[in-house]
Amino acid sequence: MIEAKTVYFETPGKENTKETLELSIQAAKKIESKTLLISSTTGYSAEMALDMIDDEINLVVIGHSYGFKEPGKNEMDTKTIKRLQETKNASVFFATHAFTGIEKSFSAKYGGMYPHRMIADTLRIFSQGTKVIFEDMIMAADAGLIPIYEDIVSAAGTGRGLDTAIVIKSVHAGELFHSAVKQIVCLPLK
Repeated sequence: MIEAKTVYFETPGKENTKETLELSIQAAKKIESKTLLISSTTGYSAEMALDMIDDEINLVVIGHSYGFKEPGKNEMDTKTIKRLQETKNASVFFATHAFTGIEKSFSAKYGGMYPHRMIADTLRIFSQGTKVIFEDMIMAADAGLIPIYEDIVSAAGTGRGLDTAIVIKSVHAGELFHSAVKQIVCLPLK
C-alpha cells in the first residue's frame, strides 16, 4: 500500500498557482522523469515556475495556439517565451488543443457532439484543469517534449493560473486510453 497526500482547494483559480507549483515540483522530484508539464496562457504560471524550479526539474510549458484569441497572435508575453526558450531545462510549445482542433469546425457548422468533446466534458467532471492536463500531455507527447510511457507531473487550472496537478503516465494521442492517473496531487473542490 502507498499513501499519498492530496490537497483540495476550496475554490478554483489563479490564487492557487503558487501552492500548486510547490506541490507539483515536490511530486516531480519523486518520479524518475523529473518532468513537470504545465499550461500557461499569458505566461503568469510559466514565469512563476521558472522562478521556482531548479536544474533537477525538466519544465515543459504548453500555451494556447497562435490565433486562439486573435488571428496570428499569441497570448503569452514575448519576454516569457524568450526566457523559456533560453532556459536549458525548459521548453515551450504552442499548438491546437488536442480535444478540439478541427472537430470544433464540424460542431460549429453542423452541430452535434463528437468523441473528443465527450472525453473533454467527462474530464471536466473532476476539474477544468484535469481536462487540460490530459490535453497538454497528449500535445507534449506528440511533439516529443516529454518521455513516453513514463510518469510525469502535469498541472493546469481553471481560467487563469494553476489549481490542479496530477501524476500521469504519458502516452501519444492514439493511445489515450493507455494513460493512467497515478496520483492526484491537488484539485479544486468546485
